[in-house]
Amino acid sequence: KHPLGLGVLQAAAVVALCTCAGNQSSAFAIMLHLVWHYVILTAFASVLGEEQGNETQDNATQYYFTPPEEYESAWIKCVKGVCKGSNASRVRAEGPHFTAYVYYDLPEWSYDKRVIFTSYVQPMPDDCESPNDCDGRTGGNEFDMVETGYVGFNNTWFINDHARCETKACNAQKCWNGKVPGCSWEGGPCKQGDYNGCNVQKDPDNMPDPCTWTDVQNGFSMCTQSAALDPMKQDFTKLSANAYLDGETGVGLWNFIPKGAVTAVNNQRAFAVGTGDGKRWGNRWIRLDLTLKDDLMWYSYSFFEPKPINDTSAKITSKQEFGLKSAKGKPTFDSATPHYWIFTLWQYEYEFAVPVNKVWDSMR
Repeated sequence: KHPLGLGVLQAAAVVALCTCAGNQSSAFAIMLHLVWHYVILTAFASVLGEEQGNETQDNATQYYFTPPEEYESAWIKCVKGVCKGSNASRVRAEGPHFTAYVYYDLPEWSYDKRVIFTSYVQPMPDDCESPNDCDGRTGGNEFDMVETGYVGFNNTWFINDHARCETKACNAQKCWNGKVPGCSWEGGPCKQGDYNGCNVQKDPDNMPDPCTWTDVQNGFSMCTQSAALDPMKQDFTKLSANAYLDGETGVGLWNFIPKGAVTAVNNQRAFAVGTGDGKRWGNRWIRLDLTLKDDLMWYSYSFFEPKPINDTSAKITSKQEFGLKSAKGKPTFDSATPHYWIFTLWQYEYEFAVPVNKVWDSMR
């Protein structure tokens, strides 16, 4: 419904997602709005300062700064600690500039690092049936703009735990020293806790034995410890972004170009994008812009003020940006391969951490 002129209106597209019981205005859903490449060029031309001598240009500027009025929804429902829902959707998009509006709708009391929202762009050849078959983890390209559960762990601790003693990685026997669990190797003493200085480690790529990096972003002794946390009492003002080129990611691959409230995490395997206004990422419209050009990826996030989904009076309060330049000079955009926006909702199970509670009953 954003008036950009007849030609542009015909180019606007909406993500085909499952609706919540047929009601697109359902209170608990992830809301998405997609815009094709040539729509974005029109909007950006006005934003970047060209003179607006006619009504079409004025409307284009308004379009950029105004939340969408039409959208589709997907949902996930959590009952007794298990979350299920419509899970994922994909929408064909033209490049090399990609834009989406997203609204992550959830009860304010229900924020939880285990319930994951993602929004990313991925090239998919015609013979690739599922995004997982050709994503960054299988040797492809992937440009992750939003992942809500990977960063922002500011309240974790360690517990003694011998649950992994008898795994192949540890190859030990469970033991106890009083009431403290531990591991014993070949009949040796019962070792507990952090017996090799693992908890002070900061570099996940240079960890001494027997240290391992946890999935809540800290170092621990894998055989005799676990991390512990309340996944509902963490920092929800940060989103995680990332990229894969030819299946590669991490330190040494990117020249990081920071701008605003963005920091590199875990040796550049992720980038923590702050909302910039100190407010959480949910219950607000966010405009996502990704530009792929030559060997550069440019990520941009426009955060609207938190307001109900249908309140189009919401203003942009913060814009955060950063760039990643391939250190190997690899091109980032493949014009011969179809690209898609991918949106997912899913539940994460910690491998090396023990949560103190289950996911509360809720709908998102």
